[in-house]
Amino acid sequence: MEIKKTVKAGNSSAVILPRAWLNQEVRVELVKKSQETILVKIAILIF
Repeated sequence: MEIKKTVKAGNSSAVILPRAWLNQEVRVELVKKSQETILVKIAILIF
């Protein structure tokens, strides 16, 4: 999972994603968690 940082503020609902994700199903979720918390959850899912 890759965590992207916000780069601009505004009222648009657009999200810039990597080209590799083009024409794929993706879910964009706003999160307010530390990177450590996210990495622990990923580790639990992997193992």
